[in-house]
Order: sequence, then C-alpha cells, then structure tokens
Amino acid sequence: MKGMLLMTLGVLLVLAVVACGCTDSATGPELTAPFDEGYRANEKTVLAVENPCGPVTITRGDVKEVVLHAVKRTRAGEEELEKVEITGTKGSLLKIRARWTTVLPPRVTVDMAITVPPYVTVDAVTVSNGDVRIDGVAGDVAVSCFNCDVLITNMSGSVTAAVENGNITVRDTTGTGDLTVRNGWIDAEVRSVRGNVAIEAKNGNITLALGPALNAALAVTTKNGAVSVEGLPLEVTAATMTAVDGVLGAGGPVIAVDATSGDVHITSL
Repeated sequence: MKGMLLMTLGVLLVLAVVACGCTDSATGPELTAPFDEGYRANEKTVLAVENPCGPVTITRGDVKEVVLHAVKRTRAGEEELEKVEITGTKGSLLKIRARWTTVLPPRVTVDMAITVPPYVTVDAVTVSNGDVRIDGVAGDVAVSCFNCDVLITNMSGSVTAAVENGNITVRDTTGTGDLTVRNGWIDAEVRSVRGNVAIEAKNGNITLALGPALNAALAVTTKNGAVSVEGLPLEVTAATMTAVDGVLGAGGPVIAVDATSGDVHITSL
C-alpha cells in the first residue's frame, strides 16, 4: 500500500505542476456551475474519488444512493467551466471523477461534497490541489494528495494517507496504516494496526495518541528534534533524546515513527 501511495504521489506531482492554472489568480468575477447527481449503490459498492483541483468531502448520511453535489468555479470566463467534465462509473466500483477535456489544464476548481449510505465503503481519494475531509464512513481508505490538508474522523476501517504539502489529522478510526507527509505535520490516534506501520514527517512534528490495548513494537526517531513519550504503558528497551524503542502489551507489528526535522510527542488515548 505504501508503494502504491508513493507512486500516486509521483503522478500527483506531475499533475500539480501542470495544473497550476487551477489556482491561477484570475481577476474576473467568480462564475459557478453546480452539478448534482445520484448513483445507485448496494452493499457491494466501493467508492473511489479523483479530483485534480478542488476539495473533496465524504460523509455518511441517511440516503439510499451515493449523492454528489459538486460546484465548478472559475474567474477566467464561462468557457473555462466547459473544460471540466464530472463522471461516475457504474458497477461495484463507483469512481467519481473530475476530468479535464483539454490538453492544457483549465483554470477551474471543483468542490465535491459526497454523501454515502452506511453500507457503502470508501476505497481511495486522490486529489492534486484541495483539502480532503472524510467522516463517519466505512472502508480501508487510502488518501493521496499533493497540496492539501487531510482530516479523517469516525471511520470504521483502516486509514492510510500520503501528502506532499499539508497536514494529516486522524481521529476516532478503528485502524491506522501508513501516514506520510513531506512538508507538514501529523496528528493521529492509533487504536489498532494490522501489520507494520510507518508514520513519517520529513519537515514537521508528529503527535500520536496510542490505544492502551495495542500490542506492538514502537520505534521512534528524529534527526532534528526531540522525542517525548508520556502516560503510555511502554516497556522501554532503548531511549535517547532523539529516539525511543519499546514494547506495548505483548508486542507485535512495528510502529515506526520518524520525524526528520521535527519533534515527536506520543501519549496514551
């Protein structure tokens, strides 16, 4: 999964460079075009979302289908709005996607607000420029974005996220996987892990709250910062100002935490 997220980030890097027009500071009046659509869904439906430029919000609601409310926005003239197409595939994998219809990127952002029934699972969200908010849904979700903040709350499933420029916040999820940020911070609760997990911030702090029932090995390092562990039932096997190793509960998968330039602070939930 980590390799797939890094590959996706590489694609997003190309898109972000190419798509700089979507954040172009055009001076004309803002023009909008709403797009509303419903997609049939059942217990086998898995949702994936792609949006090259604009925020994505996914929440659970009292609905019988996947409901999309999107708004295309531009200050570069009405013709720009026609250069972005919003589509949704049919079948068990429902992919909702904003797609350019021109070779050169249009100066358009697309705001996406998606409401899903409780029985639909969320699989992947890929964004180049725009924040991601996911709340109350189920699924093992993987988020990849270039310039964005990610907020994931109240999820039933495991969360992985890779961000180039931005921050990651994870709250009240049943499982946590790899979380990586190049420029930004990570603030996450970790209640359970299914295997070895890497939590990495190249330029930013990491704050973690670990579940008291975790059985895992903890390996924490920073190159330019400090490490602190408080209130955690950790059997410390090695400790310095910039590294802590230890065992939680009966031990198990390794939770590797690495802040290259930043502090690491770990507490108990």
